[in-house]
Amino acid sequence: SFPAAWTKLPLPSYGGHSMLKAEHVNGWLLAILSVSILVVCASACCTRHVAKYFVDPRRGLHKYVLLTLICLFIPGPYFHDGLLQSFKTPICEGMRLSNADFASLFVVSSFTGILCSPGSLMISRFGRTRTAIAASFLAAIGSSVTTLGFVWTSLAAMWLGRFLFWLGLNVLLMVQTILVYDLFKGRGLSCAMTTIVCSIRLGGSMSYPLSGPMLSQIGIVASLWFSVALVVGAFLSTLLFGYLFRWTATARAVRPMLERRTPRSSIEFSLIKHLPKTVIIFLSGIAAIWGVVFPFEVVGDDMLQREFGYSADNAGFIIAAAPMMSIFSPALVPFLGSTLHQKLVAFRLGLVTLMIAFLVIGIFQLAILGVVLVGFGYAVSVSASYSCLPMVIAASAPEDEHQTHKKMEKLAVRMNMAGSGFSMIVSNLTIGVIKDHASYRWACFFLAGMATCGVVSVSWVRCFCPEPVWLPSEPSREMEETPTPGETEQPPNLHRPCSAGALEIEDEYYQASA
Repeated sequence: SFPAAWTKLPLPSYGGHSMLKAEHVNGWLLAILSVSILVVCASACCTRHVAKYFVDPRRGLHKYVLLTLICLFIPGPYFHDGLLQSFKTPICEGMRLSNADFASLFVVSSFTGILCSPGSLMISRFGRTRTAIAASFLAAIGSSVTTLGFVWTSLAAMWLGRFLFWLGLNVLLMVQTILVYDLFKGRGLSCAMTTIVCSIRLGGSMSYPLSGPMLSQIGIVASLWFSVALVVGAFLSTLLFGYLFRWTATARAVRPMLERRTPRSSIEFSLIKHLPKTVIIFLSGIAAIWGVVFPFEVVGDDMLQREFGYSADNAGFIIAAAPMMSIFSPALVPFLGSTLHQKLVAFRLGLVTLMIAFLVIGIFQLAILGVVLVGFGYAVSVSASYSCLPMVIAASAPEDEHQTHKKMEKLAVRMNMAGSGFSMIVSNLTIGVIKDHASYRWACFFLAGMATCGVVSVSWVRCFCPEPVWLPSEPSREMEETPTPGETEQPPNLHRPCSAGALEIEDEYYQASA
């Protein structure tokens, strides 16, 4: 039968040696379990004086601990998605799917980006922490349903799984971006966003080179279930984030005092008609990145095997060069600039690099060079664009209306998900149709044209958007949803006037409750 036949595929090993054996996987799992036990034991042995640096929101280290957990939201899900992309050939042949049918799996996932814009009201209703946990859990359910759909050879079940998976993942990406915008400002925001990009692409960069060895050694079904386990691990990281961010006794006592006594910055979709034209055009430039890079990675592994003659192992290692370039994103921070126009120049440079990359593949047939340029262009354009999005909004928001600026910022994040989802739908459908009637070479020309549209959008913003008159230099203290009545209760000795001494809570209280 099909599932039994495809669990072991006689693909060639890399260099004549087995790259990944079943016992190796078991060894890695045992090593991860051992490290986890050591971490838990070390945490239990930590004194209260050490623990307070992790749980106290007033400590600088606390913010970076949260950033580390935020970075762990996405790599596992992206590993699962990248593995599914790399298994295009066995999935299509085993389930008798055309290129358009396989592309539909990613059209369904891209469609969830459009739904995230109105569906993001749940973030304002339930708060960031609860939304992140629920979205991560939904992604874990979706990855499991997708794998079961493959086992049952049911395309409809895989559609449902992909829909659930990407609906949760897109919401999680929105929450991740909003949290980083609230935690960091200025140069710190650039560093944080490049770290986020590095963590996101880490999952995809590991899935491509491991796909061939995993397929030949442990089988496609076991490989997919292994990726599902990583998605569940991402869900556990959201639980730990919620515990440190909101649920410890220290966070419940301190965070309400650190929050500004201003109305909550909720989403107001009525602001769409007041959103400046420069912001909308800027978001179209970001959508161009998503519309060219991710659809290309969906078919990149198959393209290298069918049209360039690479083996499954070699194709996986080559296509992995694109996301691997993003691992070095933090090193790009000094070169992105500090002003809005400098970041826009870096954004445009990244899009121009993407355009050149697809022309190199389509015209000169230089696959390896093209893939490397795709990775470099994505790393530069994404790092520059997301770090300057608040600056573009600040350039058009009134200086005395900070709340309006924050609302526009959150609305722009949601509109970005909708626009990026639409661009990926168009690209995935178009590439599927092109491949059924022509070759991947023409698909590269289409992607180069879409990258050119992004260059035009960013150039327009660069010409007509002025430098922002004001920029928030300190992280916003309005970090989370309004706490529940039980969470706002504080000890009697904490009810003091809001002054410099109000933030100096007695160490005795922390020693008793940390």
